[in-house]
Amino acid sequence: MKKVFALILALLMLLSCFVSCSKDDKDGDETTVSTTVAQTGDGSFTDSITRQNAQSSLPTLDFGGKLIRYLTRDREDTSFEINPDLVADEGLSQAIYNRNAYVEKTLNVELEIVPKSGSWATQGEYMSEIRNNANGPDYYDIVSGPNYALVPLAMEGYFRNIHSLDYIDTEKPWWNTNFINECTYRDKLYTIEGELSLSMIDSAFVMFYNKDTFAAANKGVNIYDIVKNDEWTFDKFKSFILNTWDDTGAVNGEPDLGDSFGYVSPSFSCGRDGYPAAFGATVAERDANGNIIFTFDNSTNFDKWGAFYEFLQAESGAYVPGGNDQARTDTMDMFQGGRAMFITELLHYSTTLRAMDVEYGVLPLPKFNSNQENYGTSSEAVHSQFAIPRAGTQNVEASAVLELLCFETYRNVTLTYFESTLKAKNMKDGESTEMLDIVVASITCDFGAYYSTQITWPFPVIGTEKDLGSYVSQKRGMMTPKLNTLITTLDSLED
Repeated sequence: MKKVFALILALLMLLSCFVSCSKDDKDGDETTVSTTVAQTGDGSFTDSITRQNAQSSLPTLDFGGKLIRYLTRDREDTSFEINPDLVADEGLSQAIYNRNAYVEKTLNVELEIVPKSGSWATQGEYMSEIRNNANGPDYYDIVSGPNYALVPLAMEGYFRNIHSLDYIDTEKPWWNTNFINECTYRDKLYTIEGELSLSMIDSAFVMFYNKDTFAAANKGVNIYDIVKNDEWTFDKFKSFILNTWDDTGAVNGEPDLGDSFGYVSPSFSCGRDGYPAAFGATVAERDANGNIIFTFDNSTNFDKWGAFYEFLQAESGAYVPGGNDQARTDTMDMFQGGRAMFITELLHYSTTLRAMDVEYGVLPLPKFNSNQENYGTSSEAVHSQFAIPRAGTQNVEASAVLELLCFETYRNVTLTYFESTLKAKNMKDGESTEMLDIVVASITCDFGAYYSTQITWPFPVIGTEKDLGSYVSQKRGMMTPKLNTLITTLDSLED
């Protein structure tokens, strides 16, 4: 993006229009939702002109008032994307309500949202709900859920191949094309994600930084320019936190929660989930013949992970206290208390920070080095994917509903979500808007990560392994037969 973009964006933000309608308007007429996001017309994530002018590939359809049953989890951090009653922000709730009503009116269907317990602890129950529903009589037409629940069900044959469905247009920008391209195998893909999955964006791993702390330590440095100039790399990141540890807590010569650091993170955010995609480290890839081969232990990936593990274990400016919920709370407290310059967290963390006095900014995770073409990130595994059960008798209708829901989210909901996420005054600037464009465009998923429930995950949690080479070698031996079984299963699945 041009450096002048931020200035243009800031001016255009003043010209944004505010139009909305009441939830009492039950006719579902299409509306332009309230948003303060700039109308830029440049094709970026926050480009409302391109979004508003987008055209669906759906033909005129009338399904005669059929009931479409949509299964969702009963957790607010994911079901908010389909259920407006779970959304605290009034503008976003209104936009989601309007979208659902528009889809119902346009296709002449009735959308029934069915919530079921879907926490990590009850994932087995959620999967059983989908299995048992295949026996009817009241079939689910669309199911949403996390990768770790839906992919095993797909391998059991419960879902239709996305590429064989009548109305889902996987080439449209409202679907996550990075995900589709990486996870499709021989034209087979059984779950999908896109902008309907607002939790995919909400749970993307990003880097937050304390503006005041950073400015004091790096006078005259504009970190947003570094990102936009493709110079935001692992080495650049390390240069900002080198020797930033300040033993201000117990003053015992050992890093602890009371000290100050350049970087803090729970281990799952920095190692297991966020950085494989950030560094372009893949688990498995397609070769020239379309066959899936392991890549996690090749020299390129091994060098990346060796450097990253060494950095986190030796660098005096980084602090990773553990991987449990308490470690996550501790690192958040450190960042919010001004005792950390950077933290890796989900984008959703901004809803906590906006209530604080901390002046903060959001960044994509750094590339491994300048040879890496694009920034990359992943979303926490809990985010929603979508599938259409094979047993349902309304697969055609369901595919049209899913397509239109995603399209209308792209056109009339996502920017309102963005605006509600960035309500803090210190993030309502043009450069933060540009950063979100980069973050969302970078969300991807490697084939091996997508099927990790079937073949396991090869990278250890930070701090648990000293001999990375031995660990990875053992993983290959264990995972190879699992990969062979996965491929055999995929080959045998019907559309």
